[in-house]
Amino acid sequence: MKKENKNNKKFGVIGGGLVGSLLAIFLKRRGIDATVFEKRGDMRRDDVDGGRSINLIITSRGINALSRLGLWDELKEITVPVFGRMMHSLEGDLTFQPYGKDKSECNYSVSRSLLNKSLISIAEKEGVKFHFNRQVKNCDFEKNIYTFQSGNHEEENHEIDHIFATDGAGSLCRKQMMGYLKKSFPEKFDSSEFCEKVDLLESGYKEFFVPANSSGNYVMDKDSLHIWPRGSFMFMTLANLKGSFTGTLYLPKDSSSGKPNFAELKNKDDVKGFFQNYFSDTLDVLPDLEEEFFANPVGTLGTVKCYPWNLQDKVLLVGDAAHAIVPFFGQGMNCGFEDCTVLDDLISQNQNDWKSTFHQFSDERVAHSNAIADMALENFHEMKDKVGDPKFLLKKQIENKLEQTFSNLYRSRYAMVTYSLIGYAHAYKLGIIQSNLIDELSTGLTSKDQLDLSKAQRLIEERISPYLEKNKISFNF
Repeated sequence: MKKENKNNKKFGVIGGGLVGSLLAIFLKRRGIDATVFEKRGDMRRDDVDGGRSINLIITSRGINALSRLGLWDELKEITVPVFGRMMHSLEGDLTFQPYGKDKSECNYSVSRSLLNKSLISIAEKEGVKFHFNRQVKNCDFEKNIYTFQSGNHEEENHEIDHIFATDGAGSLCRKQMMGYLKKSFPEKFDSSEFCEKVDLLESGYKEFFVPANSSGNYVMDKDSLHIWPRGSFMFMTLANLKGSFTGTLYLPKDSSSGKPNFAELKNKDDVKGFFQNYFSDTLDVLPDLEEEFFANPVGTLGTVKCYPWNLQDKVLLVGDAAHAIVPFFGQGMNCGFEDCTVLDDLISQNQNDWKSTFHQFSDERVAHSNAIADMALENFHEMKDKVGDPKFLLKKQIENKLEQTFSNLYRSRYAMVTYSLIGYAHAYKLGIIQSNLIDELSTGLTSKDQLDLSKAQRLIEERISPYLEKNKISFNF
C-alpha cells in the first residue's frame, strides 16, 4: 500500500471491536496513526467476552479484506469450514442443504472473541496504540474535542481531527452526530433526507454451550450449520474449535406474539419441557441447559439504518455504527470488513482529501448496507420457518440445479452475497428477479428432475442476462 501524507492531523478510532481493529490496521498500513479507544478492558487479559458471542461466519467479503492485509492464511487457522445447513425436523429427521454449487464454496465459523483478540494483537504488533477502558461520553464536533471516561471514572479530553466511529449498533457517536445534524439542519430531517432508524426484532436470543464428547470429538456434523426451524422460533448451532458448538435459541421475548416466548419460561421445568417438545434431540448434547438458560441474558437483535454516515471530514460511521443488521445472513461482520476495503480504496484515490473520502464513502455504501439489512431480515423468516417447508425445499433444489447447469448465467442470491464481491444492492435486485423466475419454473412440479431446462435457459436469458450486461456483473466466481 502507498504511504499517505497525514499532514500532522490526529486520527482516532472509537471502538476496538472487529471492524475498529481491522480498520486501524488498514490505516496503519497507509502510514496513518489512528489511536483506538475501546470502552471495554483488554479482552486478552480481562477475560471479557468481546460483546455478543454469537458465532460469526466469514465469507468472501471478509476473506477479501483479510487477504488484502495478508492475514487470511493466519486467521483461517482459528475457523471451522461450514458447507451447508443441516435441518432438524420436529420428528428428528435430518435434511442437508448445501450452500454453494460444490464444496469449493463454503463459509467459515469463528468465535467472535477469538477473532477480535487476534486482530487486536496483530494491530498492536503493527504499532497501533489502544486505550482500553475508555468510554466515549461526549463529542464536541465544533472544537473536535472528544471526552472519554476511564475505568476509574475520570474524564479525559482528546483533540482529534478525524474520527472513525466503529462503536457498534448502539453508537454514541452516531446518536450525537445525528442530534447535531438535526439541530443544525432540521429541514433535512423533516424531509427525510437525513434519518436514523433503529428497529428491534420482537425475538431475542440466548446462547448455550455444546461440549465435545468424552473422546473430545464433535457430537454433530461439524461441517454444517444446524437449524431446528419451528415457525416463529428456532435453535441453531455452529462448530467451534476443539469439538464444541455454540448453540443459540431465537425466540420472541414476550407473549405479545401469541407464540412460545422467553417470558413464559419461568423455571427449570418450563425450560426442559420446552426443549423436550420442540428440540428433543438436543437434550443429550446440552448437559447444562437449565443452568445456562437462567445464567445467560436475553440478547437484543435489531437493524440500524441512517444517513448520512459522516459529518464533513470530522466523523465517519463505519460498521455496525452505520448499519447494524440482524445476524441471519452471516454478513454483519463481512459487511463491516468490506467497509474497510472500500474506505481504503477511497483513501488511496483521494489522497489527503478527507472530506471527499468521508462523503463518497457515505454515499456509495448506504444503498448496499440497506440491501443486506433487508436480506438479513428476509433470511430470518426463511430460516425459522420456510426451510422446513417441502415446497421451499423443492425450489432450493431447482435453484441448485440451475446453478449447476447454467453457472455463468445463474447464481443464487445467497451465492452472490456470500461467495462474490457483487454489490449487495445488485444481489438484492437480482434475487427478486430470480425468485419470480423459480416460482414460474416450479409450478406444477414435484421433483427437480421435472424441470424444463430449455424453458429455464430462455427465461434466464430474457430476465437475468440483461441486468448482468447493463451493470457489468459477471458470475465467474
